[in-house]
Amino acid sequence: MSQTLMLIVGLALAGLLVVLLISGGGPDGPVLAGDQTIAFVSPFRYDVPGDDARNLNDEVVTLENRGTTAVDLTGWALRSDEMRTYEFPRGFSLAPGARVTIHSGCGRDSRDELYWCSSRPVWDDDEGEATLVKRDGTKAAVYTYRRF
Repeated sequence: MSQTLMLIVGLALAGLLVVLLISGGGPDGPVLAGDQTIAFVSPFRYDVPGDDARNLNDEVVTLENRGTTAVDLTGWALRSDEMRTYEFPRGFSLAPGARVTIHSGCGRDSRDELYWCSSRPVWDDDEGEATLVKRDGTKAAVYTYRRF
């Protein structure tokens, strides 16, 4: 993993320290997909107010296309460290400059919001990992977080 970069970002709010393990990208860092660029961006809300099971749609991960051409995410997946997997819908494409927010709960998919429709929280409140996986099974990005 010589291309893996550890980036530690300390947040002053509530003494929270977030650790990001970036393999080609992470929050606000690029994920290369051929000649296109996809990035994890804020918000990534893994610990929502109140009972997570009652607030599944507040639990979100956001991606942005920072490239100059659309990226077809058909066959790509978002995985939790517990191997919960969300597969992007067939024909879903992310335009240049566009963002998409993936909610853990159910809802109606649109160009900028997708719904995992999980029956329980996807992301652990204290620590975990989100992995963006290309259709060929290779990891496009890994985002690791930890509350201290």
